[in-house]
Amino acid sequence: MSYYNKSINYFTRYKSQTKKQKLQPAKKLLKVFIAILKPALSILFFAFLLLSFTQLFATEPIKAGEESWRYLETAKIAYDGGELGKALKLAEDARRSRRVFSEWAYTKLSAAYTPITAKRLGTDIH
Repeated sequence: MSYYNKSINYFTRYKSQTKKQKLQPAKKLLKVFIAILKPALSILFFAFLLLSFTQLFATEPIKAGEESWRYLETAKIAYDGGELGKALKLAEDARRSRRVFSEWAYTKLSAAYTPITAKRLGTDIH
């Protein structure tokens, strides 16, 4: 091996060592970043799963006035299952719920149709 070849080898060896030395802080920083990112991503993944499952098994909220129908449906299921006492109680709850809703609707309608409102709007109901 000649002197020229040795000098090239020393030069390339020195050059490759300086590149490694320059990249070491960046590699350490990348390792720390990945070590922090892994648990955060796993927590976000489990949160996403939890939110998606709660949306799958969520029930609709009961709208005003539909409580009595829900009571009647569960009463029918109880009656078909042979639980007559439970069915009778749920039917009574449905009747009571419907009465409360009807009284509330009547109160709202009568309050909205006062004589002052009737004079202002006239007798036509649109």
